[in-house]
Amino acid sequence: MQISSFWEGILTSSIVAIGGTVIGWLRKRNSLWTSPVLYGIGGGTLIAFCIVGIRLLFAPPPPVIEPITTENIERHLRIWIDALGVSVKKDSIDANGGVYFEYSLTLHDGVPVGIARPKDRSRYLALQTAVSVSPEHKAVMATWSPEEGTRLVDELLLELARGKVAYQITGQPPQLDTIRIEKMVPIGNDLSEDTFARYLDDIDAQFSLAREEIRLLVARNTHAKPR
Repeated sequence: MQISSFWEGILTSSIVAIGGTVIGWLRKRNSLWTSPVLYGIGGGTLIAFCIVGIRLLFAPPPPVIEPITTENIERHLRIWIDALGVSVKKDSIDANGGVYFEYSLTLHDGVPVGIARPKDRSRYLALQTAVSVSPEHKAVMATWSPEEGTRLVDELLLELARGKVAYQITGQPPQLDTIRIEKMVPIGNDLSEDTFARYLDDIDAQFSLAREEIRLLVARNTHAKPR
């Protein structure tokens, strides 16, 4: 069983204190055991120091933690993705394209997430997902006037902005096709498997929020069609 350095210090101090007390008591009684006990404690202390020195000399070096850089982020990313057990596919990219690499993930609840390292922001990872508007919801949106559609979409984006991620819509109000969600993650030593997992959870939560906000928006603004 290993004993921490703190408890080793406590144990050593206790032994020294007890030894000193015993020697003082023996001297006070003029005991013949004073010198043998003194030599024994001295020898034991010397042996203890030797053992500690040997342990320090031959102790294994602390593990080297590789810093997270733009050069090794893709390798670490694959390790983290595999550890999290999510489905992943590396997308083919054009050498003249806008990213250094790109992966398509499918989270455990089926939410698709794209991860890329963009060339114009090379010190960041871009996490993206998109919520598609269902045909049923589009049918309701078609009953809105352009002014009403613009106002309602603005309300939707304002509500989604509370999640501190970037949103982009496709479609012309009152029609809405998709809501794209993006989160930029800085590449550095603060990025680890745990923090990467939390970023994926954030994107997953924002996907669910956007889908629910669309549903509520349509439910609150469904107009009965005239007969």
